[in-house]
Amino acid sequence: NERATYDEFTPMVSHTRNLEGGDTIDSGIVYFTISEGYLTGAFNDELNVNLVPEFAALKAFGPEFVTNYAVGFKGSLWDGRIRMAADVFFMKDTDKQEEIALDNSSGRVGPDQNVELTQNVSDVDIKGIELELRAIPWDGGFFSLDLGVLDQEYSSFQYLTFDEDLGTTVTVDGSGNAILARTPDWTINAFIEHEFQLANGGTIRPQLGVYIQDEYDWDQAIV
Repeated sequence: NERATYDEFTPMVSHTRNLEGGDTIDSGIVYFTISEGYLTGAFNDELNVNLVPEFAALKAFGPEFVTNYAVGFKGSLWDGRIRMAADVFFMKDTDKQEEIALDNSSGRVGPDQNVELTQNVSDVDIKGIELELRAIPWDGGFFSLDLGVLDQEYSSFQYLTFDEDLGTTVTVDGSGNAILARTPDWTINAFIEHEFQLANGGTIRPQLGVYIQDEYDWDQAIV
């Protein structure tokens, strides 16, 4: 049996400043955060290295690390008629774990044409903007807007596969692959409603909403 132990110190530093109320801002804060994250490593249990010793280098994969930087604002404006939260963030993901489809056309490790294995193969830069807006534009009216913008790029991407002709593992540069986050580059979710008072004391709130998102790829694994 194979064993592995992983541990990591993941600190977070955050600074917050409270904003005093004025003609425009009722109350609010601005903040800055740096945090580190960690995802433990593990084993590709479906890979039998006793049956195929050449695959030993692909048996285990190590931890994944991420560092996140964020700057944001939360506040209430114009006598509470507007509530807003917005932030800009940058994340650096290193040793990212990805599913790689290992060519098994020879059938050496089972009946499947490809065997999906997890490997530490990439570094990813992620940048984004998030906005939440809640507003009362008129008496009885309510408006909501959620906006997200996301940009993800591989700064490096290399993975191991097995070359049947050479009989050994080889390193492949997969920098041209799309990021398999299955997340659109932008999303918009908005609705507007108005409350009507009825003569019998009841209320009705008709609402009109829209959700739009960018297209994205739906790949299962990298070959």
